[in-house]
Amino acid sequence: MRILLAVPSDSVSSVLEALLTARGIEVVTETSGARVLEVCAESEPDAVVVAVDVVGAHDGVEVCRMLKGRSARLPVIVIGPSADEDVRARALEAGATGYYGVPVSPTALVKELESIRPKP
Repeated sequence: MRILLAVPSDSVSSVLEALLTARGIEVVTETSGARVLEVCAESEPDAVVVAVDVVGAHDGVEVCRMLKGRSARLPVIVIGPSADEDVRARALEAGATGYYGVPVSPTALVKELESIRPKP
């Protein structure tokens, strides 16, 4: 399984990458919304985790909307502010598979990613 992780926070990104790699999941990291779109166009990952505050002209919700427009079946999980129900609603309307509020529970997020892992 290959996950594209676009979370600008180095601490969150490092923890998630370590947990996923330990479970045999390949992780590609990016910080820019534009790079997420480019990487997915070149070789679609099995899932994308994108933060609302990803760097660049497009926020994480816009990146999600664009990705889902290209491939409705690509799982996209958005990470954003816990207390902001508007952002959560926008993410889900954009087609997000899931939404995690900050602070993110790395274990819960990893379990969700494992649940969508393609079966051999």
